[in-house]
Amino acid sequence: MKGKIKSLALTFIAIFLIGIGFFNFKVEKDSFDIAYDNSEKTGDVELVSSEAVEEEQNKIDNNTVTEEETVADSDDYFSASRIERDKRYSQMIETYQNMVDSNQISSEQKSIAIQEITKIENQKNGIFVAENLIKNKGFNDVVIFFNDDSVSVVIKSNVTLLKEQVAQIQNIISRELNIEIENINISNR
Repeated sequence: MKGKIKSLALTFIAIFLIGIGFFNFKVEKDSFDIAYDNSEKTGDVELVSSEAVEEEQNKIDNNTVTEEETVADSDDYFSASRIERDKRYSQMIETYQNMVDSNQISSEQKSIAIQEITKIENQKNGIFVAENLIKNKGFNDVVIFFNDDSVSVVIKSNVTLLKEQVAQIQNIISRELNIEIENINISNR
């Protein structure tokens, strides 16, 4: 029994680490895509233009970023973070569902996989409810990340949050995600 649980745990950890590696590879690749704009390929050598990179650097150097661009970047952060979080949850559920559907897995392991699916679904539901309740308190946007023993909350706000606002957010998170207040980290973006 313990060997099977260890095997299941190691399999899950391996799949999780592969997912993190893939995500890091994709992020690193995407961060360099701007250098490949207007590129030409010659044999085994690829010529790239540095104009796009220089233009971006000039924008940063000259502080020409407008308020609209800042708001769009902020909105993109919250949307992209929610999409990535939901994608990660979907991948975990799919992995556990494949275990449940497999004929090579014992009934005890299937039971553990079903419990994990239920746990993930409860977390997703709690996060969804908490985000909506926080938005109903007057905040423009929020994204919540749940770890095993802590929760990170990012609030869309240009000003420092008041103690009362922090207390409201902590109360909602604690109640909906069943986590101690000292394990809740709140930041604004």
